[in-house]
Amino acid sequence: MSSFLSSDQQSKFSSLDPSTKEVLGDFYIDKTPEVSQVVKDAKVASLWWQEIDFYKRKKYLNSWAKLLSSRSKELAQLISKENGKLFDDALLEVILSIEHLSWAAKHAEQILSHTKVSSGWLMFGSKSFIHYDPLGTIGVIGPWNYPFFTPMGSISYALAAGNTVVFKPSEYVPMVAQWMKNSFDEIVPNPHILQVINGFGPTGEALCRSGVDKISFTGSEATSKKVMKVCAENLIPVLIESGGKDALLVAHDADVDKAADATAWGAYSNGGQTCIGIEVAYVVEEVYDSFVDKLSTIVKNLHSGTQVSSSYGPMTIDRQCEIVRSQVQDAIEKNATIICGTVTYKDNYIDPILLTNVSSEAQILQEETLGPVLVVKQVKGIDEAIELVNNSPYALSAAIFSKRHGLEIAHQIKVGMVSVNSILTFAAVPSLPFGGRKSSGFGRIHGEQGLKEFSYAKSIIDKRFSMPIPLTSFRRPKKAMSWIANLSRIIHR
Repeated sequence: MSSFLSSDQQSKFSSLDPSTKEVLGDFYIDKTPEVSQVVKDAKVASLWWQEIDFYKRKKYLNSWAKLLSSRSKELAQLISKENGKLFDDALLEVILSIEHLSWAAKHAEQILSHTKVSSGWLMFGSKSFIHYDPLGTIGVIGPWNYPFFTPMGSISYALAAGNTVVFKPSEYVPMVAQWMKNSFDEIVPNPHILQVINGFGPTGEALCRSGVDKISFTGSEATSKKVMKVCAENLIPVLIESGGKDALLVAHDADVDKAADATAWGAYSNGGQTCIGIEVAYVVEEVYDSFVDKLSTIVKNLHSGTQVSSSYGPMTIDRQCEIVRSQVQDAIEKNATIICGTVTYKDNYIDPILLTNVSSEAQILQEETLGPVLVVKQVKGIDEAIELVNNSPYALSAAIFSKRHGLEIAHQIKVGMVSVNSILTFAAVPSLPFGGRKSSGFGRIHGEQGLKEFSYAKSIIDKRFSMPIPLTSFRRPKKAMSWIANLSRIIHR
């Protein structure tokens, strides 16, 4: 957690352990001149990074993946210390990140290489190609809840595609970002390929105005709009992952035991501070009572803390605790029932809260919570659940439990990612694109789309010989277009 007065009144800020408030380190705030210089250095370095080709970049990135794997426990300890999540959860975050880095390094050349495509009958005498060029320098603005995995989803794919990266981490987790930068510099001799800047909103704003070729931002919907507004001044493209209100749907033929177990993990792991975590479960009436009974049994045995026996750690930032308290209190005032938990908590430790009978007007069903709270709502049938999900302004991800109809239901849900009979698992598959729709953002990281997100497609056509009838010439015969039109009718009849 960061301790600061005002970003305009200070030159440094501190990173704090959220569980003890111990100062872990002090960091200088990068302001506009520093940010501009960092980006200039990155743009110069991008010439070298592009020239060394896919093969050499792959070697560097694979070496980095090897280093990260060898030091994964060291990094996980740091994430646990600065972010507050339990060590095992931090280690999972690191391992997943390494898999994505390795996948991007391995597949970049295959996906982004010079590709021949059909020229069609009208351009019969030409050969056509698509060539993917790096954008140049990518600005990445990362979140506090997954300080390594989330930004690496952009950084890994941007680097593999041939871009340099300037990374602004959340002010709550600068030590993780600095560790990342230092480890990369041990592998790559040019210190300007991956750089880190630190600070608050003004530093992020300076990055958006610095001349980077694209911004990849993860954060709240409100801040996403601010980022887009600043980037629009210079037509800087943006990739946005913003808020979510992710739902889990439990059909009449679901394995209720497995659904309850998965729901508990999806809702409460990492203290609910997961953008793709489950915040509401829509359960059909046939299995509702059984589901709530099994789920509540699990939840009553979960608790927040730092001990080995703890289920998850403290909330990373103070304001998130207040959001949880406010939303739960509002739901109670609107006659919600608390099955587990309480609105009172000590320091940043919030034990899991399970709510039922929540009014559709309650804030907790309208806004992202990002805390250890789950709402369970009974629905008459799966069609009602699908309608509720599709009517939400958020559309990041969803999960479905059904023995026979999971894929059928998945095709009807209008979100960016769906897991069937599991939760969050799409994030662990490097070949699957990751991103949302509507108020949850746009653009994709991970997979083929993630590599292309940090490239631009250049179309090339090479004329090899002249057509019998020249179409794009003032020498075109008067009846040429009539002949072509007749030929077109024959081809497309």
